[in-house]
This record gives sequence, structure tokens and C-alpha cells, in this order.
Amino acid sequence: MPKPDLRNFIANIDEELMRVWDKVEFGSIKVEIEEEQGVKKVNMKKLLDDIKNTFSVQNRTEVKGLYLIYSNDELFYVGESKKGIYSRLKRHFSKEEKSKNGEAPKRYSFFRDLLEGELRIDILRMEEGLEYRKLLEEIITLSERPKYKQSIDIDYVVPVDHEEGTEEDEDK
Repeated sequence: MPKPDLRNFIANIDEELMRVWDKVEFGSIKVEIEEEQGVKKVNMKKLLDDIKNTFSVQNRTEVKGLYLIYSNDELFYVGESKKGIYSRLKRHFSKEEKSKNGEAPKRYSFFRDLLEGELRIDILRMEEGLEYRKLLEEIITLSERPKYKQSIDIDYVVPVDHEEGTEEDEDK
């Protein structure tokens, strides 16, 4: 028996995926970087306010979906969250600080110089179709090849028994 035609699988999901995409809200936020005693940090309060204002929401958990981090107009990272994008961004920006302090696993080293340039976050808010967020994240990552992904492909080999996104992984 021949293997199934991939075009059939893609055609079956295409219509539903486009319906979800049409309902996605878009916002772009310039990230403010502060410097205190020679240490650069993201102004997380302003970032939170900007996210809430951009999408006219009261609570940060209302903004779920995908986010694209740009450094000097170059795509650095593509991520997703079903609970709230702000919390994920907060964690990403802490990786930069931990990396510089030598407190982080090797995979954080790619974030080391993230705050050296101008930062922008593009957010694709999804209220419906959150089950498609990982698929959309992967489509964007594969098509746009963000800098972080390129670095991982070159410098970091995932152990065979590693499961990405586990709670254990979150604590590192």
C-alpha cells in the first residue's frame, strides 16, 4: 500500500487554519531597555502596560498566542503561550541576565547579547484556535529561521532522551 499523499493532509487543515488566522489580532511593541549600574534590563512594567494597552485588556493573561522577538529588526525568537505571553517574555528576558552571570544552562547563552540592540515584540493574539498555536509557531520558525533557532542548530545538540517543554525544563 502506498503512503498517503501529504497534499491531502495539508488541504484538510488549510481551511481551518486560515479561519483561525483571520481572527488573530496583531500588535507590535517597542521594548524599553533601562540601564542601572551598568546592567541593562527590560522595563517589564512598561512592557506589561504596553501589552495591555495594545490589545485593550485589563489582565495580562488575556493576551495568548504567538510572539516574535526582534533585535535590531532581525527576527531573534518565535514563541507561543496558551496562558499569557507576558509571563513567557519575562522569563526570556531573565535568561539574558542569568546567562551573563554564568547561572544559566548552555541553551541560554544565545540570549546573552539580546539587550544590546533595539528590541521589538510582535504579538499575534489568539482568543480562538489556541490548539493551532504550536503549529503556527512551527510554521513561522521553519519559514523565517530566527537567529535563536539558527544558533541552536549550529551550537546545541539536544540529548536523545530530552523532552522539550517539560516542567523540569521550565525550572532550569
